[in-house]
Amino acid sequence: MTNIKNLLKKYLFSDNLLLESRLINMLYVIGLFSAFAVGVVRLFMGSSPLLVVTIFAIVFVIGLTLYLTNRYNSFVLSEWIVVIVLCDILFPLAYFSLGGIESSIAVYFTLSISIIFFLVQGKKFLPLLFIHIVITGFCYWLGTRYPGWVAYVDPPLKYADQISSFIIVGVCIGLIARFQRMLFKEDREKLNFALKDLAKAQERVTKHDEFLEAINRIASILISSDEDSWKEAIERSVPILLRFINVHRIYIWKNDIENREHCYNAIYVWTDVGVTDPAGSRIIPYNSTLGRWESKLAAGNVVNGPISAFSAGEQEFFAPYKMKSVLMLPLFLNDRFWGFMSFDDCENERYFDIEAQNLLRSVSLMMANAIERGYVVQRLAEARDEAERSAKAKSEFLANMSHEIRTPLNAVIGMTTIGRKAEAISKKDYSFEKIEGASKHLLGVINDILDMSKLDAGKLQLANEEMAIRKMLKKVESVILFRTNEKNQKFSMTIDEALPQTIVCDDQRLSQVLFNLLGNAVKFTPEGGEVCLNVKLVSMVDVRCTVEFEVRDTGIGISAEQKQKLFSSFVQAENTISRKYGGTGLGLAISKSIVEMMGGEIEVSSVLGEGSVFHFAIEVAVGNGKTFGENTSVSGDRLAHTDNFSGKKILIAEDIGINQEIIGSLLDGTGLEIDFAWNGTLAVEMFAAHPDDYDLIFMDVQMPEMDGYEATRKIRALDVDKATEVPIIAMTANMFKEDIEDSRKAGMNDHLGKPIDVDAVFETLRRYLSDPI
Repeated sequence: MTNIKNLLKKYLFSDNLLLESRLINMLYVIGLFSAFAVGVVRLFMGSSPLLVVTIFAIVFVIGLTLYLTNRYNSFVLSEWIVVIVLCDILFPLAYFSLGGIESSIAVYFTLSISIIFFLVQGKKFLPLLFIHIVITGFCYWLGTRYPGWVAYVDPPLKYADQISSFIIVGVCIGLIARFQRMLFKEDREKLNFALKDLAKAQERVTKHDEFLEAINRIASILISSDEDSWKEAIERSVPILLRFINVHRIYIWKNDIENREHCYNAIYVWTDVGVTDPAGSRIIPYNSTLGRWESKLAAGNVVNGPISAFSAGEQEFFAPYKMKSVLMLPLFLNDRFWGFMSFDDCENERYFDIEAQNLLRSVSLMMANAIERGYVVQRLAEARDEAERSAKAKSEFLANMSHEIRTPLNAVIGMTTIGRKAEAISKKDYSFEKIEGASKHLLGVINDILDMSKLDAGKLQLANEEMAIRKMLKKVESVILFRTNEKNQKFSMTIDEALPQTIVCDDQRLSQVLFNLLGNAVKFTPEGGEVCLNVKLVSMVDVRCTVEFEVRDTGIGISAEQKQKLFSSFVQAENTISRKYGGTGLGLAISKSIVEMMGGEIEVSSVLGEGSVFHFAIEVAVGNGKTFGENTSVSGDRLAHTDNFSGKKILIAEDIGINQEIIGSLLDGTGLEIDFAWNGTLAVEMFAAHPDDYDLIFMDVQMPEMDGYEATRKIRALDVDKATEVPIIAMTANMFKEDIEDSRKAGMNDHLGKPIDVDAVFETLRRYLSDPI
């Protein structure tokens, strides 16, 4: 039974066969089983051997044809085989074996004609039908002509034969009709399914066209928007979008950085009637909420589904939003993960289908582009305004600098003329004093400009070395005392006793900040006012400490508006300040940058008309306390140098005659023997000729023929003992950290800046010329 089911399934009900092929196989199978049943009946009825053999021959032919036809997939050939074998070969044999025209051969004749009509399509059946009729007539003529050839069939058998034949034919025709109805029903169902699929496809095409039309409308709205109306454009686009997707809240989130954390910020939100916005416009860290989703979104993947499918922590985060489902689409601009857009369904648990995702992806990207375009235009406008403000500020600054530079130059030139004409020594001394003051002011202006240019270029660096902080503070105090005494002001300085003896810091830059803050305090405090400097140890942890500096005055104070631009480059709190009080307006900007490089921040508190307080704190390493002493005191007036270096000889390499004259005059009376070299080549030759004569070399850096760096390297490379021992001191106007480092790399021992500081020169001589007399 199983084999029969498999046979029927293989040849009748396989979807791999065409309808015509299955119909032909149906005829084969029905004919096969029918002929086999007839043969078995005839065998048990005792029919003639010829009839039995004929019937089983029919069974064999049908089975072989069924196999070959399906094996080689040639159903057209099988039609001809079946018709010719069954109707034109086996029919004559059946005629004579069944008793001629009086037997059931008439039924067989009718069945043969039915087979021709079923199997042969078109007009091809006419020749076969004609041949079959001719053969039937011929058999009838032959049976009447030679009646002995026709088998004898007794009446009962004859009646039974007719009955069985009619039953078989009826069953065959009924099965054929039933099978045809099954096939037609199956095809009709397939046709209905196909029609439904076609209707769905047409619906999808229509919906897709509507999607494209909606996208085009939204694109037109967003592209036509300017930088100020992108929110309005998105508001106009949302109703178009909602025709195709049912959501209750829409967010546009932009990536941001807050406290070095990756965050996302709600820059746009739309809510349906009765739906709230729990997020607001705030920055939310990814790690605290969507940690596992950041990498997913950054990789271009979507977050899609009901909230109930998320983790417990995520469900807790989304609880205030009161939504059932969410779709998050990542947004990329210029291959950069710009942010994402989220769509909230507050009523249904669902997954957003791929068509909705595709529509929303396109619209989201266009909205993000519109927003970013607005931001870019806005930033360009702000940059243009800032550039205009900066240009204006720099123009005003240059005007101030022109005033600040020309004023002391005028004093230098004017007092030089006055001093030259003066006959009284007191008048000349007065002129020299004014020239000295104007020169120092001019040097301060130039230093501020150079420092500011270094800051703008990012080349200002700190030279952190161990320093005696109390010694540095005493120097600052001595200079500021001189200024406060001139204005009859009261100055005080308090130093925390717990402060370490030495710290690791940039001595020059820290004192520069204090000079700037204290100088401003003195400048903006009227006569009789107070200025004080407080230095306090805030904390000490292992080998590091935090030191706080506070500068307090009772001056004119600073308004809230002035505070906003107090530390800006090239800008002063008021334009009238430079005219009334003088100054470049760069000191606080430079100080702010230096303190920030030290890891601190300058803060200011002030009441207009009552004074100001500037303070900052820096964290520094504690020194070992062995490098510096702190008993050195410096007065505000120039020291009277009485040092005697008799018996010592120095070489000064300087190509400018006036500079040679200045340094020679400064060292006059010290007992030093001095030789001058006009360039680096001559300096090397002079030292090489008499290496033991020279105890120290002052080396200018920029000279013709050979600069000071190369000259130092050549001296150090000489094959004499004194070449590696003699102190070589750079003497140059290049005072930045890299210049000092270059001097040391070339083999120089120390570095003096120009203009010449007499105190620094004598301190250097004392350090390197042993046992001064």
